[in-house]
Amino acid sequence: MYIEYEMRKKLPPGPLGLPFVGYLPFLKGEPSKTFVQLAKKYGPVFGIQLGSCPVVVLNDWPSIKEALSDDTALYRPKDNAFNTAFPSGFTAINGDVWKEQRRFALHQLRNLGFGKTSMEDHIIDEINHLSQLLDTKEGQEIEFRTIFPISVSNNINSLNFGRRFEYTDSKKLTIDEFLKPDPTLSLTGLIAFFPTLTRIVFKYPTFFVPPFLRRIRTVIDGVTDIVRSEYETHVKTIDKNNNRDYLDAFINEMQKQDNNEKTSFKYEMLLGNALTLFGAGSATTLEWSLLILATNPQIQQQIHKEIDEVIGKERSPKFADRNQMPYLQAFMYEVWRFRTITAVNLPR
Repeated sequence: MYIEYEMRKKLPPGPLGLPFVGYLPFLKGEPSKTFVQLAKKYGPVFGIQLGSCPVVVLNDWPSIKEALSDDTALYRPKDNAFNTAFPSGFTAINGDVWKEQRRFALHQLRNLGFGKTSMEDHIIDEINHLSQLLDTKEGQEIEFRTIFPISVSNNINSLNFGRRFEYTDSKKLTIDEFLKPDPTLSLTGLIAFFPTLTRIVFKYPTFFVPPFLRRIRTVIDGVTDIVRSEYETHVKTIDKNNNRDYLDAFINEMQKQDNNEKTSFKYEMLLGNALTLFGAGSATTLEWSLLILATNPQIQQQIHKEIDEVIGKERSPKFADRNQMPYLQAFMYEVWRFRTITAVNLPR
């Protein structure tokens, strides 16, 4: 408690929390809304204790712009518990290594189909499977917060592994558990704000870990095992002249740099990057789009009219169609403005 008190004195003015857990118990629902209310009282820059971590919250554009214009703000904290919970990847590296891995990933993702016909085919195929699933739910209540991530994650599976998984596949179920927005799991909060507890969960034998924390470790170990299994399969079937997916591209680069002792293209980095890419497949935009359309039927009708005029009812949509659909594009931009996908960023 003394250490927490001393750290708290170095923070800008802000609300007081509870011993050990800080202000975390008061961040129920949407933390971003709580931060907005706190900013009205303490100003756009305020200090807060979250778990065992002292945090400075930036809550307006000028403060965020000023802070992020400093290159040191681009770095993750040195005491980054993500390094303990996950293999080293995008979320846990800094500096030149981060730039190298980011540049490689963007280049390979473009090669693998972002904006190309090959990726469109994967997405259309997944949409057809989702439609079939929805047909089985006719006349029933549907929880889209559960269904959308199940479908969207298959697009990431296609990028990572070159294929989709059936919804009942045991590997798919493990990945879906990893991505599930489950408040009882509280994975991000545990890892980001309780680094010491995270080390206990992931470094000690499981019988030392409480049952509710053991579940977190089981989920992460399970999805890591899936990536490891896919890696072993890819190594046996890889074609140096034809990258089927991100794993192929990374493995080929690993082999090219095999004699480079300083290379960042190592197995642990591949594991971490593959896990991070799963998090990139957010279904939040789809959920909010559907909710907004349901509450604004006139907008829904106008979008439907534009779809019928440009695409018709005889073919699937193409990415290039967007250039002829200004109303739909304007709607999507407004959704992104109205509901930020990630209102609270990872710590820097």
